[in-house]
Order: sequence, then C-alpha cells, then structure tokens
Amino acid sequence: GFDWFGQAPAHEALTAYGLMQFVDMKRVYPVEQEVIDRTAKWLLSRRDQKGGWLRAKRGLHSWDGQSIVANAYIVWAMTEAGYGEQIRVELDWAYQHALQADDPYVYSLVLGALENLADPRAPLLRNKLLPAQEVDGSWRGLTHSMTHSRGQSLQIETSALSILSLLKGKGFQAGLAKGIQFLAGSKSYHGF
Repeated sequence: GFDWFGQAPAHEALTAYGLMQFVDMKRVYPVEQEVIDRTAKWLLSRRDQKGGWLRAKRGLHSWDGQSIVANAYIVWAMTEAGYGEQIRVELDWAYQHALQADDPYVYSLVLGALENLADPRAPLLRNKLLPAQEVDGSWRGLTHSMTHSRGQSLQIETSALSILSLLKGKGFQAGLAKGIQFLAGSKSYHGF
C-alpha cells in the first residue's frame, strides 16, 4: 500500500487512488502489471469481511476515515482497475449504503463501479443520480468528498464523477451536456 510519506502504515484510500493512477498511466506509458497487481492485492487484504474496508490509524492527514464515502471510493477504484469480481461483497455493501445515503457523490462512485461490471443494478442508481442534478447542470454532494472537499470544490468533484459514471451507461443520458457545460464554466484562471 501507499502512504503520504512512504511510511507505515499504508493508507487504504490513498492506495486506491494510486491504483487508479497506475491503471490510467498504463494506457500511455509502460507500467508493470506486477505493480498494479501487488497494489490491488494489498487492498484486497484490507477487506473487513463485512463488506467494508479496514482503516489503519495514522497521525497525518487521512483523507476520509471510516465511512460510506471511503468504502465507495475504494470499490470504484478496484472496479476501475479490473478487480471488481473479487469484491462483490464490498460492492453489495456500498450499493446498499448508497441507497440509504441519498448522496449524489456516493451515487456517482457506486454507479461507476456498477457500470464497470455491467451490473444490472446500475439503472436503478442512475435513476437516482439523474434527478439530483441541479438547475445549473451540477450535482452537489451532501457531506464531503474522499479528500474532504466541501462547498464549490465538492460540487465540481461530484459533478465530474457523476458525468464520468453516466458516460459509462448505454445510450445518451439526459443532463450530460448541461453537466459538462457546468464543469467547463467552473474553470478559472487558477483551475477548478
């Protein structure tokens, strides 16, 4: 696993983020599959056998602790990397808790995971995410993101993840163009 400064204990969510980076990078630059497999294997060892993920205690900045946001993020990362069949219990847990959370940020993460696996539950979650779109084209997370973004940053991150997840679905999804316009309009001289 990975940590902020390369010291134990490793950080589960940061490792999930690293896993996605390696998988994305492999599309344009040589990345050894062994690195990806070893990273995924470590994450698989961090399952709590109840549908969630263990969290190592740490004294430094820890992103999100134990929550549906962290579990959904790790599940999404694992499915993005092609390990979804190995985490069906965790996906089921994340799906059930996403329905209860009623949070577009969580919906977008779990929908992305479901779409990655062509899971038949994806349309139900998609039908919950689409009506949560705001008039301006954005989606607003209710609490915080994986990195504890709030306010406008959370709105932009939730919108981007919602668009990514909806793009994975079959056919054109209503609201995508408006969501993309919102993202484009959120860019400033300094970034998003």
